[in-house]
Amino acid sequence: MNINKVFELMKHESNRLNLPVIHKSDLDTDNNDLKRYFDAGITQFLWIIREGGTLLFPVGHGINPLHAEFWHNAGHPITPYIVSLEVGSLTPITIKKMIEIANKTPSGDVMEVIKRGCELNFWGVWHSPKFEDYPKTEWREYFQQTGNKLMVKMISDKL
Repeated sequence: MNINKVFELMKHESNRLNLPVIHKSDLDTDNNDLKRYFDAGITQFLWIIREGGTLLFPVGHGINPLHAEFWHNAGHPITPYIVSLEVGSLTPITIKKMIEIANKTPSGDVMEVIKRGCELNFWGVWHSPKFEDYPKTEWREYFQQTGNKLMVKMISDKL
């Protein structure tokens, strides 16, 4: 299992960059999330480290790209990486590549993507809705209201 190897690489980068300055416990959250996501079959992520914390972002699952782009767009320095649990790697990437990866449209059945996002708490800032909370016809509006243009586009293209 490459989770421990990847987490050691993340800690090394954190120490090398002396980041994050605040919210250092984000690293512990990242470690727990790596395990949780791996158990759900997710093995590729963006990892963003900045003065105020870190972000572990599963790639290609319809998560609002704004979560990855926000700090950069707000003018804060960030250092992005691509994480692969399959390979056991942590690779620095450019901001441009980070934005491209964050905006990767999910593949598969739209409703399955939405359901999985509910189960893994991808939707919403603090609390993800339950899949049963919205009928099929109202998910597009939910994503419009939450600003997730990626999922609005997927729903518009596929439903």
